[in-house]
Amino acid sequence: MLDIFDILFNYQERRDWDEILATMHPFPAIYFGEEPVYEFFQNLNDELDINPHPIALSVNPIESFVPFHYHNYVEMVIPLRGSLDIVTENEEIHLEEGDIFIVGPNTIHKNRESHKGDLALNIALKPTAFSHTDLDFLRRNGSSSYLADLLFFAPAATEDEQGIYTVFRTQDSDGLMVTIATIVHEYYSILDNQSNSIIRYELLVLFAKLLRLSSKEEKAMVSNRKSESNLLSLLLYIETHYADITLEEMGESFGFNPNYLSTYLKKHTGMSFIKLLHLQRVNAAAEYLLYTNAPIEKIATKVGYENPSYFYKIFKKILGVSPAEYRKQAKNR
Repeated sequence: MLDIFDILFNYQERRDWDEILATMHPFPAIYFGEEPVYEFFQNLNDELDINPHPIALSVNPIESFVPFHYHNYVEMVIPLRGSLDIVTENEEIHLEEGDIFIVGPNTIHKNRESHKGDLALNIALKPTAFSHTDLDFLRRNGSSSYLADLLFFAPAATEDEQGIYTVFRTQDSDGLMVTIATIVHEYYSILDNQSNSIIRYELLVLFAKLLRLSSKEEKAMVSNRKSESNLLSLLLYIETHYADITLEEMGESFGFNPNYLSTYLKKHTGMSFIKLLHLQRVNAAAEYLLYTNAPIEKIATKVGYENPSYFYKIFKKILGVSPAEYRKQAKNR
């Protein structure tokens, strides 16, 4: 553990908000009372450069003013030494060493100024950080689907999805710090071609440990979530039954009116049932094109298209190339 503290302290700096205002020109999106609230929609690294990766780590600045803000991604804040106070719209949350704060998209919050000697790690998780299968793993291995639902979200959360956060109160004996140390080491000390995959898998291990902790000890997890979403279950159903499902059959399976189901999917993903179905079919077809030598017409039938011409049209519309071109380019790479 001493090694990761040495690593992270090297990236710990004071940030001058007035200088950030002058150089980066953030503009208040809304106001909370009289205080401006900013959109932080780009992952920034410790040098304040844009980080394009779906998982990004940074060290919380010390002795620095942080304004009210919200993200379009999930963020984890973990005090590794000392403590940290976070203010939301409704309350102030005190985090002790080892606590893990997970905040959902479009949740207004700010950090109180931390002090020299405090050390907190931030982990930003974009919607593309995990697959449906990863999140299904969390659902199957946890007593609650809450964490998986929190990690899978539409980029533009609706009004009733705002203000979502959870605090996990952890102990050294829970084994979480070992996993966090591996993540930090991979991100800051190695960062080769395998690091992104290792970090992703280690985060899944971390989430599984959190779910185990919350199932054993009810007080270990404090959440302001009022209800659980069916979204992940619906998307996983499409992922599993894409070749032959209809909106009516899916609605019957979940006990939903087809019109309600269609509206729900559009509201929470920004895409219609048909578009979600096409995306899944094309993704599956791309896998077959990449890893098999099966004829394209046979692949079209396999993923649910009886008309090969229609399959060609949809495939090119989504991926920008024909199935044959995709296969050729993939194999050349």
